[in-house]
Amino acid sequence: MNEVDSKLAQAPIVEAIVEIYCDVPPGLDLASVARTAAKRFESRYPKGRTRLLEQHTLTKQANVPPEYRERLGVHAYLFSTEDELQTVQVRGLGFSFNRLAPYGSLDEYLPDIEWAWGGYKSIVMPLLVREVRLRYVNRILIPKTQATIDLARYITLSPGVPGSGDFTLSGFLTQYIATENATGSRVSVTATPQAAEEGHLPVILDIQVSRVVAAEPDDWESLAHAIASLRVTKNRVFRGALTPDCMELFQ
Repeated sequence: MNEVDSKLAQAPIVEAIVEIYCDVPPGLDLASVARTAAKRFESRYPKGRTRLLEQHTLTKQANVPPEYRERLGVHAYLFSTEDELQTVQVRGLGFSFNRLAPYGSLDEYLPDIEWAWGGYKSIVMPLLVREVRLRYVNRILIPKTQATIDLARYITLSPGVPGSGDFTLSGFLTQYIATENATGSRVSVTATPQAAEEGHLPVILDIQVSRVVAAEPDDWESLAHAIASLRVTKNRVFRGALTPDCMELFQ
């Protein structure tokens, strides 16, 4: 149950995200809690910004001219640390904690997550937690010593082309979605390359694991247990997606 990223000398994590989705009081207006949210987080997350949501609706009924409506509202309030490596999001349907590289281990950030969740609760006053998600975005630098790379040497999710001997692969987007039989956790894994760099081909490995729960907002012990369990699943998927040769790149 030890965390993969805590064992690797050069972990490939570029961003880790914990999300908690909940039922909120009917008619919650995020715009009305802007000052309260800023005040609550300013001691640790002094840099604030607002993310807006723009909605466009076109309705058409028989014998009536089309009606177009545009609505602009608050999607989320984001509060970041001075170095902008950690961000807390206050949203209408949930909360998120984002950590950019350099990344230590999830255990290191759990006290911050618990504190921030407490702030979210005091502002939004959620009624029930419905889902917990854990997402890790990894950037893996695969050695590129020649014109072509044997991706299967590094990634078990490596793509193939029918009649591959007749083609040279120039790009790919591979995605798998599955459910873990033992826990019911939902897993989404995506792999895609970025533009080649000198001597390397960067590959983004994006792993998201989630689980439906029914927990009281004050029951942090249950939420922390769900996060820890999702981490175990994430680690299994991470190691299963990469070959031993690839794991050697992080030592």
